[in-house]
Parts: sequence; C-alpha cells; structure tokens
Amino acid sequence: MRFINTSRLEPQGNTLGPICLRSVQENRSVLDFVSSNAKDLQTLLWEEGVILLRNFGSSSADHFSKLSAILFDSPLNYVYRSTPRRLLSENVFTATDYPNSLHIDQHSENAYQRDWPMVLGFCCITSPTTGGQTPIADLSKITQSLGEDLISEFEERRVRYVRHYRPFVDLSWQTVFQTENPEDVGIFCKENDIEYQWLDSQTLRTWQVCQGVASHPIHHEKLFFNQCHMFHITGAGEQSAKALEQAFGRDKVPRHSLFGDGSEIPMKTMNFIRETLAANRYCFDWQVGDILLLDNMRYTHGRTPYTGVRKIAVSMMQPYSSMII
Repeated sequence: MRFINTSRLEPQGNTLGPICLRSVQENRSVLDFVSSNAKDLQTLLWEEGVILLRNFGSSSADHFSKLSAILFDSPLNYVYRSTPRRLLSENVFTATDYPNSLHIDQHSENAYQRDWPMVLGFCCITSPTTGGQTPIADLSKITQSLGEDLISEFEERRVRYVRHYRPFVDLSWQTVFQTENPEDVGIFCKENDIEYQWLDSQTLRTWQVCQGVASHPIHHEKLFFNQCHMFHITGAGEQSAKALEQAFGRDKVPRHSLFGDGSEIPMKTMNFIRETLAANRYCFDWQVGDILLLDNMRYTHGRTPYTGVRKIAVSMMQPYSSMII
C-alpha cells in the first residue's frame, strides 16, 4: 500500500493499540485508497480484527456509504433493532442516538440475534469536544478471562431475550421491525424463529433463544458472543431496574435476558461479565475523517459519554447467521 505509514496506536497497559494506516499524502482520497487496496484491507482486517484509517481528510456519510460498498458489497438488512438510529445514507446510520450522558457498555453488534454483521465500519464526521470515544476490546482475551466454566455454561444453556414493546417506552415495535403493519411483524417473527404475542392492541411481547458462544467462521475460535449484559434488566442500572419492575412487573419489563431455559442469570455472573468486558477496553480519541473497521466477532465496541457535537456513522457489512455455524 503506497504512501501509507503503518504503525500501532500507543499501547494501554498490557493492551496493544490497533493497527493504524495513516496517509502521508495530503488530500488523498480515502475512496481511491480503498478502491486500490480493497483485497489487502480485507486480508489485514481478518488477520488483525481491527484497522484504523487516519489522515485522509474529512469524510461524509455518502462517501462512507460508497467506501463500505467497495470494501464489502453485502450490507446487513438492519431489522429487529435494539438501539435508536437514523439513516444517513444508503446502508449508513448514526452509531446511536442515545443521549450523550449515557455510557454504552462493550458489546458485539446484533449478538442478541441469530444473524449479525461480520464487519462494522465507523466513520467520524464530527468529533466531540470531550469524550465520546468508541472503546474496543479483544473478544479472544475476554473469552479467556471469563474462564472455561462460564463459557461452557453459556455455550450449553444459551441466552433467552425477552422484549416488550409499548408506546413511549424504549423502542416501538414499528421502529424495531421497520413496519407499521402488525401482520408484517408476525411474518418476520415466524421466518426468524422468534416467538411473539400481542398482549393487547398496543403491547407486543417477543422472546427468542440465541447463542451464548459462537465459533468464528474464519478462525474457528469459540468466542463469548451475546448481549446478556445489555438486555438484562440491570443493564441501565439498579435504580432504573427497580423503577421498571415497579411500573411493569418483573415479567413485563421492556427488556430482560435469561438463560435459554428461562432461569435467571445470577447477578454475580452478570457483574463478572461486565467487569471483564470493561477491563479489556482500549480507548482512543476520534479525529475527523477517521474510519474504524472491526471484525464484529473478534472485537467489541462501546461508547463513552461526551460533550459537544458527535457524529459517528456506522455501516454493518457481511451478514452472517448462527444457523450455519
């Protein structure tokens, strides 16, 4: 790759920084670079798990959409959503529209489903004044740190996700399923093996058992791959959990995760998972024009609180299904 400086960002403790490809050519087009080096970038991504492209100048959602299509031509059909996002360009969304004061835990995108993107791309269009990093963490190290017993338990018992959709509480079913027609919801659920029940004309319940551990299709490594800690009632904090239980009852809260057989995941286990994910984070400050590419099965991501304006775009590429693992 010509006119590129290849190095790593500074290590943090025992954690190596990601590979960073910096343009040494002023005003070089990132689209031209990716077009000329797509296969090499794909190979490097599968080897490293994460790549940061830097010093290519500012970018836009439209440019990022074109770049994503050049690099991986199979976008994810983004349905059965779990976070508020807006469409910015073709197959490009805001990373999240959650309030800037909210900390978002490390997680693997769509790991609460049986279908997920193998590749995530992030593009910094506007960098925040302070904070707003997208921490990353090596899932191989996380899996090792969680220990064989916990990994075996989640592989065997899997994770059940239970969701309730109501007006003005969390995401609406219209947003999650991208339709205004209840019949479309039923069709999608049946096609994707999601159990569902209309509790009344405006309240929908869904539940599905998904993988707790998944095997990487290229590296064949078993990895902790789920979002039990995100969907658990305590995911938004203990005070919020108590308020939700009081408002709706334990069995009707907006989101909750359990073992696949419906039994509760012990809080000791949940806390250990969250602590392990947080302990393996690597943070860097966004610069305008940065493009971060992640192997979604090898690296988690999150978000720190921030001030100012933050506009990070995301593209989800290379769909993969646990049904073929």
